Amino acid sequence: MLYNYVNELKFENEISDTLKIETKLFSDQHEWD
Repeated sequence: MLYNYVNELKFENEISDTLKIETKLFSDQHEWD
């Protein structure tokens, strides 16, 4: 149970990191416009 909970948190952190990276890339691209 605890193991699943930790895995869920880790998974959500990876998703949010990915979103942050994608958001940064997106905004970096649009600064050139």
